Amino acid sequence: MPRERASDLSDSSTSATDDASPDPSPASRGLGRRVVCVVLVVLAVLIAVLAVPARYVQQNVLETEGYVELVGPLASDPAVQTAVADALTDQVMTQLDVEAIVTDNVEAFADRDRVPDAVEALGPILTNQIEQLVQRAADKLVTSEQFAAVWVTANRVAHGTATTVLEGHDGKYLDIDAGTISVPLDGLVLELRDRLVDAGLERAANIEPQGREIVLVQSDQLGTAQQGLVIFQNVAGILPWLVILLIAGAAWVAPRRRHRVVVAAAISIGALMALMLAGLALASAAYLGNLPLGAVGLDATRSVTRALLDPLRTQLWWWVGLSVVVAAAAIAWPWAVRAVGRRRTAKEPAATVGGAEA
Repeated sequence: MPRERASDLSDSSTSATDDASPDPSPASRGLGRRVVCVVLVVLAVLIAVLAVPARYVQQNVLETEGYVELVGPLASDPAVQTAVADALTDQVMTQLDVEAIVTDNVEAFADRDRVPDAVEALGPILTNQIEQLVQRAADKLVTSEQFAAVWVTANRVAHGTATTVLEGHDGKYLDIDAGTISVPLDGLVLELRDRLVDAGLERAANIEPQGREIVLVQSDQLGTAQQGLVIFQNVAGILPWLVILLIAGAAWVAPRRRHRVVVAAAISIGALMALMLAGLALASAAYLGNLPLGAVGLDATRSVTRALLDPLRTQLWWWVGLSVVVAAAAIAWPWAVRAVGRRRTAKEPAATVGGAEA
């Protein structure tokens, strides 16, 4: 009997020890929840940073209407008009047989087979006049209402570039190796040709479009952007919602003071968006400063760059403002809850006293 009792006591003590060991301490549980909370906040901040360019690319690069709405107003920009007019003039002058036109006019002026030396000296003057005529016609074209319509059509054609980029190939108006995206000018060349013929320059009827384009973007990073487009087009719509879910999850996991999690996430996102704005300004300045000027002058390039980047700046400022509002609301939340609680507490004694008096 004594041995049996000792065995029973030993078994019961072992069982009690086994039952007490599995439960982790509250401190370890709290540490685990804090780690998960930090991870969720970091993920939310990183995804928020990706959400802005993703949304910008989806709305303004991949969608034709968004892209045309972006670059369409450039038709009324004086710097762009000047650049296009100069490009059209160069295109026409390379095809126009100026020497033949000068000879025809000089012979008609002299009205004889052999042109006198005094009359022949008018040749350079007439050459200059022809070039001025073409330049004036081009200037009138780019300031006309018709130019806006042709410009939009040309950009719709050029927007095929976005699809070509996603397929990973060069296109007619895209050269990834050279890092350029351009807009075709063939429609404007035809319109300028008709205007010159109507003005009496009959030899302009021989002008034909030769695939001339005007460069809108020239960057060595176009190949890198190509890789990003493939990712952004598939995830742009869900990234903002994912940010909200991650922040909500972090606040739910936090062991205490959950409003501080929301404040930290909002401030972090707002600060990074502000840094992106500063980086965008520096990158734009560096791009314009190192640009090898070609068909488009510096003023026109500045206008194009501003038009292309303004929606991205707007989205970044929107995120900064939203972050400030969310952080302020989260900071004010505990005070608001306590204020409501005090009001309720103050009303309850008054109601009790009134009931007692009744």
